[in-house]
Amino acid sequence: MKIIEACIANTMVDRQSEQLTKESLETLVTNLNLHYIPITIEHDPRKPPVGRFVSGYIQQRIDGEWEVIAQGELFESNDEIPLGNNTRSIPLPKYEDKHIHVAYDWNFRDH
Repeated sequence: MKIIEACIANTMVDRQSEQLTKESLETLVTNLNLHYIPITIEHDPRKPPVGRFVSGYIQQRIDGEWEVIAQGELFESNDEIPLGNNTRSIPLPKYEDKHIHVAYDWNFRDH
């Protein structure tokens, strides 16, 4: 298993002209430290995860913006991941009603 550290989010305006708040970054860090967050290719749920994020923290950038630094584990072909008694899991969406829910990801805007 390869251990990585990467910036995964920040408060700068992105290519879609969207901007995260520092509070949303704090929520992300809380989830990173409570759950395993899958590392996927291009956010595509049809492809299996290539790793998982296991923790994270917020730091201020030199330009005054904020960023989330996440620690992750990239899976390698010979890895054996012990199941053990770990209380962490990958969170699943919870829907309180019985309606159909449609989700959109900017990455799927073209074929």
